[in-house]
Amino acid sequence: MQVLYTRILHKISRPSILEAMNAVQEQLLKLAETMDLGEMTYYQLSKDLGVDHPFKVKYALDQLVKKGHLLRNLQTGSISKPKGDARTTGLINIPYYGEVNCGEALAFANNQIKSYLKLSPSVIGSSNLKGVFALKAIGSSMNDASINGKAVNEGDYIIAKKEEAYAPKNGDYVISIIWGAANLKRFHRDIKHRQILLLSQSTDDLPPIVISEQDANELGAYSIAAKAIDVIPMSV
Repeated sequence: MQVLYTRILHKISRPSILEAMNAVQEQLLKLAETMDLGEMTYYQLSKDLGVDHPFKVKYALDQLVKKGHLLRNLQTGSISKPKGDARTTGLINIPYYGEVNCGEALAFANNQIKSYLKLSPSVIGSSNLKGVFALKAIGSSMNDASINGKAVNEGDYIIAKKEEAYAPKNGDYVISIIWGAANLKRFHRDIKHRQILLLSQSTDDLPPIVISEQDANELGAYSIAAKAIDVIPMSV
């Protein structure tokens, strides 16, 4: 099977075949606008697109993923187009806004992009990159958390997603703005006492940050910026 695949790749070096392969890529991109290509086999795709061999479809898909035109989720097998203007030369560009405290809210949040975190497409599980950004974790108060199954250690990058009208649920990991400073904690709303508890999850016994709903509403002392959805570990 591998020998056959190698022979086919060798043949597509001719200009006429390369033009045909570009046409296959264009067809796949159009199809990806309406469906998850990972739900179909190479044989099914070749039949639907009128391509004479499944390996040509595989090669075209691999090239589209390599260039960043499509995202392949290695965990779910899905293959889809990235949403939002986040693709560049095969890598995903995630806006990087600076630091977020995993402890006291000290790092100032000025909502200005400082740089971009470049990732290969499969690092981010979701193909919908609209509103996704990165922050660098400072402190150790979330070193026992489980954001997409990962703890947060100092120096790790937090991947967060900003959504319109986001209403956090108890247990969500949220990026909060407390008096203008960014903070990462686990969210809990205490309805009985009309307060918000921002909980640490650490190997150390750390108290929560307690926000009165009155202060949050009247003084603007507190707001939710985004939901933390993943962690890029930096520790070795």
